Amino acid sequence: MNSILNQYLRALKSLSLVLLLTLPSFVHASECNKAPKGIAVLHQLRPTWFSVRGPLADFDPCHSSVSLSIPSNLIQPPLIILIHGGIGLSKSTQMAAHEFRKMGFATLVFDAFEMNHLGYLGWEFFNTQMTNEARQRMIFKVTRGAFEWAVNQKSIDSKKIYFWGNSNGAAVAVNMAGIPAYSHAKGVVASGLPPVGLGLPNKIFMPIFLAFGESDNYGTDPSKKLNIWNRPGFCRENTSYGNLSARNSLDCNDKANQDASVETVFEWYQRLKIENNDIFFKIYKDAAHDFFSNGPIMGAQVKNGALRGYNTGATQSARLEFLSDLKKFFSDEYSKTR
Repeated sequence: MNSILNQYLRALKSLSLVLLLTLPSFVHASECNKAPKGIAVLHQLRPTWFSVRGPLADFDPCHSSVSLSIPSNLIQPPLIILIHGGIGLSKSTQMAAHEFRKMGFATLVFDAFEMNHLGYLGWEFFNTQMTNEARQRMIFKVTRGAFEWAVNQKSIDSKKIYFWGNSNGAAVAVNMAGIPAYSHAKGVVASGLPPVGLGLPNKIFMPIFLAFGESDNYGTDPSKKLNIWNRPGFCRENTSYGNLSARNSLDCNDKANQDASVETVFEWYQRLKIENNDIFFKIYKDAAHDFFSNGPIMGAQVKNGALRGYNTGATQSARLEFLSDLKKFFSDEYSKTR
């Protein structure tokens, strides 16, 4: 009996050691929040076009995609939560995190699709065969949990937390700015913001910096030579999902006014600016849909059965100009020059 008990205790000790070795150093085992497989289920709307149904994963700080990185020479630095776009956690998101750490920020990155056990589908599937609203819903729920977890971390300055997002991540970021309970966050940087998905908030509770590459035609009909900030769309591309404060998709979604036109991003920006919201808008030359990959590279892709613009990347000079503006935004200097 004692021999069996000792074997059991040794096995338990080994299991505990493995758990400790596989957890990130900044996470306690009690914080783990692993989602069961099968919670987010693909829902086919038509051939090669999908949404997601069912409960979605919460933020899990123990997930292998999660990284809280703090510059070694800093004590309790400000934090930027990086919200990936519609293809999941990419090299460009990691490059953005690298640049922010050079500015003196801690960074928190994660992959919301992997947490929902959908990462195996690959970036091409997400980018060409899945709705914006499905991707944004997954990213949004994880991002909310990431923020609520981050404010309790003693290794960062919880009074100085920012959000950065590109593309679908930008849509999630601006919706974080529309939540009154999160008004203690410092601000949002949103690049390549699309007009559809969760919709855009009618009121914001923190400053927003909107950045666009001059060549960004993401999701538009290439023959019409439009840009993402004046990209048209239909209400049926929106969802009313989510316990969010009032946003323009509540009256313009897949169930209400389906065939009406959505408010473009530029129209939304102008409306909030007229109402004296702390929101800024800038277009950068020699840039397209992503400031942290090399380009701009002009291209297109077939999405939902139609050819859509997909110009991406930026030159080094455009990237440096963008980062210089962000330094001013983070120091509250940008508002004084506009």
